[in-house]
Amino acid sequence: MKETVRVLLVNPYNVGRFGLQNIFQAEPLGLEYIAAAIQDFCEVYIQDMRWEPDLEHRIERLLPDVVGISCLYTSHTGACWDIARRVKAAGSGIVTVVGGQPPSLGPQFFHSSDIDYIVNGDGEQPFRALCRALEDRQPPTGVGGLIINTPERQIKTQQRARPKRLSDLHRPLRSAAGITRSRHFLSFARPVALMEITRGCPFDCSFCSIWKMADGRVVSQTVESAVQELRDIDEQAIFFTDDHFFANPKLMRELGEELIAQGVSKTFNVQSRADVFVRHPDLIPLWKTAGLNAVFLGLEGHTDKRLFDTRKRTQAAMNQKAIELLQQAGIGVVGNLMVDPSFTAGDFRSLQDYVAENDFHFASFCIATPFPGTDLWHQRRSEIATWDFELFDIQHAVMKTALPLEEFYQHYAALWRQRKAITPATTARYKLRRVLEVLFKEGLNFELLNNVRRFERRVVDPAVYLEDHAAQRKTPWTDAQSVLPAQRRTGTV
Repeated sequence: MKETVRVLLVNPYNVGRFGLQNIFQAEPLGLEYIAAAIQDFCEVYIQDMRWEPDLEHRIERLLPDVVGISCLYTSHTGACWDIARRVKAAGSGIVTVVGGQPPSLGPQFFHSSDIDYIVNGDGEQPFRALCRALEDRQPPTGVGGLIINTPERQIKTQQRARPKRLSDLHRPLRSAAGITRSRHFLSFARPVALMEITRGCPFDCSFCSIWKMADGRVVSQTVESAVQELRDIDEQAIFFTDDHFFANPKLMRELGEELIAQGVSKTFNVQSRADVFVRHPDLIPLWKTAGLNAVFLGLEGHTDKRLFDTRKRTQAAMNQKAIELLQQAGIGVVGNLMVDPSFTAGDFRSLQDYVAENDFHFASFCIATPFPGTDLWHQRRSEIATWDFELFDIQHAVMKTALPLEEFYQHYAALWRQRKAITPATTARYKLRRVLEVLFKEGLNFELLNNVRRFERRVVDPAVYLEDHAAQRKTPWTDAQSVLPAQRRTGTV
């Protein structure tokens, strides 16, 4: 290895035609954390292939020793294989590393001769230790938190303890070479910054990979470090990546109060659960004053039975109460609801009735997807109808549907069409206010307008979903039985 380790960190290109990529292109925050962890002894470049697609040219210029590939979504599994293959073809001796939730929870799907190592869990400390070991020519088996790919099997090294506090990590290197901050947007707002105050979730929803990845434990920043990081971020609009922003109500109450006391003026969008607002309603006016703009609310089920089946540990009445409290405070509600492949026509009608009764500023709909490693995966793996992971984007039914597939998508697309009719006055007022705010501050951006229009055209068209199923990609794991033995061959050192 060279005296200075050259590291290329790659954020994959977009795949598919659905998903948040149409209306939300965020900075690669995870890679910025990794870059911060190794910048003291590595030369680091972050290549975001959404905007810089020429991987071979970057490798030729940087001559990296290590290429780290981020895999945030199961739908990017094939893209990560492709990137790793291209890296190996572009330069002999380059070490390839893949990290993220999908490879941590489903490592058997990343057992490839083109992938040398998988970071198992939180990536900052293992990736730094791996780069140090490579620099010192030490065996990687002594680095905790890795899965080593060999031709015969995958070898797990010892488990590495998670950081006790996020404040113990280096702040994300938002100024890393390769990052262009003006590119990042959310709906009509640009630029938008990402920030993480807590990592993990204490709940155990059956469909979710977050708590599996974090062992059900939440680690947090201190109030002091969070306030300082917010002060240091140039962007006015902040999207918090915390999976359940108010998981620690005491911490968030103190943070909200401190932001107000110090006059930190930002606009915040968060992800959270309904029950926390019902149990701690004082958080709503506090965070409204602090700058909370909208909550992406994980409702998931529209009936108590659906909520019980997904192990959401809330009730439909509690969801309804949270929506009312947030809207009374003037906070936007993006209500996410989950459709199960087992839905009948009656189930779809029931969900439509529920949506029509609620004053969502925006409703979104996802399809229950058995991501590898989740409880839903273990419970319903036999129902999986496709091994094309590009369809595992929560917008396609990858399990067998009770209705004929065409009829299923007709009902699913109808939910998105109905969204435009949900309390049109409230929705229109909210959207108009947001558009006017953006226009006043930044001017008209036709690219962002076209992104939203493109998204809305696709989700309401059943034919688009069916076309994706017809074009399923041939993958190394097409035969389910070919990948299951790899799970049993994973050893530990």
